[in-house]
Amino acid sequence: MKLSSYDRIKLDSTDDQNFYQMPRYVNHLSPSFRRKLTKLYSDYLCSHYVVLDLMSSWISHLPNNITYKKVIGHGMNESELNSNNRLDSYWIQDLNKNQNIPMEDCSVDACLIVAGWQYLQYPEKVSLELSRVTKTQSLLIISFTN
Repeated sequence: MKLSSYDRIKLDSTDDQNFYQMPRYVNHLSPSFRRKLTKLYSDYLCSHYVVLDLMSSWISHLPNNITYKKVIGHGMNESELNSNNRLDSYWIQDLNKNQNIPMEDCSVDACLIVAGWQYLQYPEKVSLELSRVTKTQSLLIISFTN
């Protein structure tokens, strides 16, 4: 299915930067879902992985007992990303304005997107970029709740 121009219209037409200007230190997922997500990551992510946490925030769902080779975060609010103690590095970018991910080809072992995919206006362009930056046979885990 190809998205039309109408399909890409947001209910809130203001610039996303306005929404993300202030940090929101809240949990967007229930405690039980967060536990299940951490268990999933524990089962599938290896400690030698470079992990990309796309559309991240102040909290990580990665298991605390595993140290990864590197965890790179992306998001829209610097204060939130700076508070995420699992991130080794991060960058700020509005993926609805610019879908180019500033990373080298085949540099990521696993990409995680938690409760964010549904907000992308150009998901097909982001998925192409993710296929470029992730290694062959790597993981893409997209999670969300109802």
